[in-house]
Amino acid sequence: MDHAKSPEEASIADHNRTTTTPPSPDASTPSRSDSQRDLLARLRSATASLPSFNGSTSQKSLTDALATATAHTHTLLARLRTKLTHLSTQYNTHTGYAAIEGLKTRIDELESSLSSARSLASTAKRTYLIAVQSRSASQRETNDLLSRKSSWSESDLGRYTELLRKEHALSREEAEAEKVLEKSEAQVQASFDELMKAVMVRYHEEQIWSDRMRGMSTYGSLVVAGLNAVLFVVAILLVEPYKRRRLAETFETRLVSAEEQSRELILASVEQFQRSLDALAATRTESEVQPASPPFIPPQVVELREAEEEPVVAVEDVPAPALSQRVARQEEERLVFASTVGVVVGAALSLLISACWT
Repeated sequence: MDHAKSPEEASIADHNRTTTTPPSPDASTPSRSDSQRDLLARLRSATASLPSFNGSTSQKSLTDALATATAHTHTLLARLRTKLTHLSTQYNTHTGYAAIEGLKTRIDELESSLSSARSLASTAKRTYLIAVQSRSASQRETNDLLSRKSSWSESDLGRYTELLRKEHALSREEAEAEKVLEKSEAQVQASFDELMKAVMVRYHEEQIWSDRMRGMSTYGSLVVAGLNAVLFVVAILLVEPYKRRRLAETFETRLVSAEEQSRELILASVEQFQRSLDALAATRTESEVQPASPPFIPPQVVELREAEEEPVVAVEDVPAPALSQRVARQEEERLVFASTVGVVVGAALSLLISACWT
């Protein structure tokens, strides 16, 4: 029977219930707000440590960076140009092309001197023609006066005397202009001859330089061909045996791993078959009341047994080491034959190239 509770017991039970109840979710509010305040303070400190972004300052810094990069690029280009010029000069000096460059400069100077000599010759020729024309005019006037000598006046006599004095001066000027013209023409001819000699010397030097470069190219080709032959022989004698050894090791490793996998599969199949037999034996012991009957083997188990026994025989018939050795020996014989053929072909090609060059 249930007994009625007194009022004191009811009040004690209510007090225990209120004291044992879990705290409300509002009790964890202060700790959560503290963690949020800490997180906000950390974010503020992290953002304060970041650099401030200013439009004018960033644009100025970008402009300065671009100017610095441009100046650095110009400096590098100038250094590169200087280095290339120095290398070109050294190459020309060692190959003998510097002499040809000197001949080119000499030819340019001779061309300029020939041009100046021709301009002087044309000026002297114009001066000579002017002197000849002046003397011819004076002679015509003198002849005109002589044709009417019987009717001379005082002025005609004075003019005739002046023309005689002028005739001597004009003849002297004509002779001097003729000498200057001849001298300038001789200078032009000498400059032209010297220019032709310089051109011929330059052509001869360029032919010698081209022959030298052709010979160096031939020797370089021979060196490259010899280097290729040496590399081929080294590859045949050193690299190919290493490759064959690595190939044999790789093949043997794969064969051993395949053998291990097949053995594991066979063992797993045998264990599964053994478990099936154990299950059948347990079933037979449980059914002793029934008359004895031959154990029933499912056809799947029989097929599995036949499929498992065949690879075992195959593995036992062909040993793995013998198979790997036979395959490695065949591969080695094939590679040796290929190496021998390659050496013979390389030697024949080297002899053919040497015969063609000689």
